[in-house]
Amino acid sequence: MGEFTRGYNLQVADRESGRYSAVIAALYLRGAPWRRCVPRARWGLVRDALLSLDPGLSGSAEALTSRGLWDEARALEEPGLLAWGWEQCESGRALTALDPGYPARWIEALGHRAPPAVWALGRVPLGPALSVVGNRRPEPAHVRFAEEVTVEALRLGAAVVSGGAVGIDSTAESAALAARGAGRVAVVLPCGVGRAELREGVCLLSAAEPTAPFSAGLAMERNALIYAWSPATVVVCARFRAGGAWAGATDALRRRLGRVLVPPWPGDRAASALIALGARPLAEPLGLAKALAEPEPPRLFEGVMEERAGLTAA
Repeated sequence: MGEFTRGYNLQVADRESGRYSAVIAALYLRGAPWRRCVPRARWGLVRDALLSLDPGLSGSAEALTSRGLWDEARALEEPGLLAWGWEQCESGRALTALDPGYPARWIEALGHRAPPAVWALGRVPLGPALSVVGNRRPEPAHVRFAEEVTVEALRLGAAVVSGGAVGIDSTAESAALAARGAGRVAVVLPCGVGRAELREGVCLLSAAEPTAPFSAGLAMERNALIYAWSPATVVVCARFRAGGAWAGATDALRRRLGRVLVPPWPGDRAASALIALGARPLAEPLGLAKALAEPEPPRLFEGVMEERAGLTAA
């Protein structure tokens, strides 16, 4: 395989517990300086090969070849690519599925669609988490609910995960910091980490390359990661059949990415529809612990769910 550049020592790297994170970052972290075609859906096979054969970094390509992972092995032979992956991991800019801070529920909920590597700025909060999301133009009552449920989540020992958008997302982030939750806030971005402002005490993560602008596709990918990170997500407010909050919540309900909790605002068509689709009502923030302890509702057939929510054509 290609030699390390920039003076990296393979033997030193091999002694690190997360040495194979460099391989995962080199192959799958978006934005690498080499163009390559590696099927991301097979990243679990790459992980299993490395962990079971334990060839060391210098033998990674050969180990992947022995398992029939030809494209991945050829990519690792690109001069300097493995060194680049090691540099991103060593600097803390990359978070891979082999790292302790990687959200375990991403793999549980998303399977092979979970990102094998993402960019990260700041320390990833460990332990339980609650995701808090909503639309960009909340009413004052929505803002208060978001603030209070964020504080309650912190009181219960959970970190807070959101999506970095204006409105409810930024409200949850600010409320967590104001409640001395620095270090317990994660924001999953719909763009590259290089396009966001880093706030002290907040971890920024993105599956996109660092300079990538916002796109609808990245926003949907970001939404799935938010819902899959936590056992439950509070959707404070959404617009009926419109906007990212609605799209993310309905997608999460259909894919069973995690429990969805919705305040049952009087006369709110979106809240009523989400509850009909399987979300659980959360009448007040102080009821969060009880809502999380309740058993999961039975899954309904898709057509029945949509009919109950008023989504089928007249």
